[in-house]
Amino acid sequence: MKCSKSSLYNYIDQNQLSARNIDLPRRIRFSTSKVKRTSPKDTSIRIGRTYDDFEKYLLDNPDTQIVEMDTVEGKKGGKVLLTMLLEIQNLC
Repeated sequence: MKCSKSSLYNYIDQNQLSARNIDLPRRIRFSTSKVKRTSPKDTSIRIGRTYDDFEKYLLDNPDTQIVEMDTVEGKKGGKVLLTMLLEIQNLC
């Protein structure tokens, strides 16, 4: 019977073969990875705060000054770089 190692393990897990996980010495040493299931986030707080809403606001208020901010994070708990871009309108 030709099959891959992962297929063979799947057949054993699904009880399609007479062998069990206890019969495999390496299989019982390793724990299975746990899948963390998260519930969907509430997206109702984004109403009126999309990029399309921002562009519409800029069309309605052309004299608004804009500041863009971004962060770049290195290692977890390490240094962080904060960048700010100020858009300056021409007064001419």
